[in-house]
Amino acid sequence: MDKAKNLVMRFKKEDGKIYTLSVKNPKDELTEEEIKQAMNFIVEKNLILPKGIKLISASNAKIVTTESEILDLVI
Repeated sequence: MDKAKNLVMRFKKEDGKIYTLSVKNPKDELTEEEIKQAMNFIVEKNLILPKGIKLISASNAKIVTTESEILDLVI
């Protein structure tokens, strides 16, 4: 069984649309405050400009954990 963990951060753009940034394998000890600070830093410093459109605010974030099972099928 394989497990995958992603930090999914969503930002509001100047055009009113949402931009989603996903980070694979975030550290286990990551706090909500650290995530907020990182997201605000990304917005304040204009570190990401998707298709040249500015991010104007952090919207929300979540940690997504998925499990997958590899089936040993003989064909």
